[in-house]
Amino acid sequence: MARIFVRCVQRKACNFILLPHVDMERIKVELELPRDLLGALHVTEKELGPKLKLLIALELFREEKLSSGKAAEVAGLTKSEFIDELDRHGIPYFTETAEELARQLEEVRKLVGGGKGTG
Repeated sequence: MARIFVRCVQRKACNFILLPHVDMERIKVELELPRDLLGALHVTEKELGPKLKLLIALELFREEKLSSGKAAEVAGLTKSEFIDELDRHGIPYFTETAEELARQLEEVRKLVGGGKGTG
C-alpha cells in the first residue's frame, strides 16, 4: 500500500511524497500545490494525502488503467469501500450497456445449458 507524506511550506504550498509499499518498485513524487486546495477539497492537511490517493485511483479506474481491486489498493480501501466511492463520485462500476449485459447473460445460459437457449 502506497503512503503519501505531506509537508506544507510557509503556509503557501504543500509537498507530497509518494512512497509505495516495499514489494513494489520504489518511486518518490513531490508536488507543490496551493494551500487553498485544502479548502477546495474540504479536507484538513492530514486528510489531503488519502484524498489525493482516492482521486488518483478513481480517475485511473475511470480511464480503465486500473482494475477495481488495484484501484482499491492504491486508495487504501477494501474493494467494497472503493465501489461505494465509485457510486459517490458517479463513476459506473460496470461499463457495459444493458444490451451488452443481456447478451453476455444469454451466452452464459447457452454454455450452462449445453448450448441450448433457456428462453
